[in-house]
Amino acid sequence: MCDHEPRPVDTRAICEQEAEVVEAADPWQEFYGDSLFLKRDWDLEDWRSYYDKMPGWDGCEGTGVGVSHFAEEVFRRREASRAFFPLCGRTEDMKWPPPSPGPTTWTPVVGLDGVEKPVRHFFEKHQDLEHSVEELEYGKLYKSKDRRLQVFVCDIRDIALVVLGKFDVVVDCGAFTSIHPRDRAKYVETVTSTLQKDYRYFLEVCHGAPPSATGQPNSISFREVKREFGPSRKLKFLSTEDISEEWAVDTFFQTYLVMEPKE
Repeated sequence: MCDHEPRPVDTRAICEQEAEVVEAADPWQEFYGDSLFLKRDWDLEDWRSYYDKMPGWDGCEGTGVGVSHFAEEVFRRREASRAFFPLCGRTEDMKWPPPSPGPTTWTPVVGLDGVEKPVRHFFEKHQDLEHSVEELEYGKLYKSKDRRLQVFVCDIRDIALVVLGKFDVVVDCGAFTSIHPRDRAKYVETVTSTLQKDYRYFLEVCHGAPPSATGQPNSISFREVKREFGPSRKLKFLSTEDISEEWAVDTFFQTYLVMEPKE
């Protein structure tokens, strides 16, 4: 996220044996100074560009606590529970979900992302997840041999709901806040159409950034959240963190909440 102009790359001159040496620029500072981060709203091509330009995987873990920190609130122990991770990237939480009770000992997980690079890296990193890659008419499907994890690589607007199936839990860690505003209503319609009647929707939302701030993640008010997801859902706020220093802006907050149907 940028507020006004990107910050200059920090270099310093040091004197050694009467010769001035300038330290090499930090590739991550150069990356976040790219013109891409001056855009307020990103589409799928921008995200592909983001991953293509990214200087590596180390240093891009982020500071969010993830859904595992709120397991008791999000995952309720019952048989045949399924979890959906829309716009999942390479989140470690896909490998983490707690076991379901009953005859199955794992929580089936379905992920989806429009960019293949982070999904491929996730499976390369976790060598214990033996997997295959299936070519689809609208993208690709990465699936583990034990069938616990499937990750679709495609535009979320192109996949049929019957292919995704129904879910007890949705884990939305930055997906809603990263989607282009013009696609937000369609995104919400698609994801909420996969919900079982008794669901839990975990949502991470960033809010309170200066009006002039650009780049990701988008700043979205709770009013917008209520408007997009509709009045039929109850919101339970779990935690709020001040992330303004991380993004070098005056104000910026990250809130985790759970949505569930009103009684």
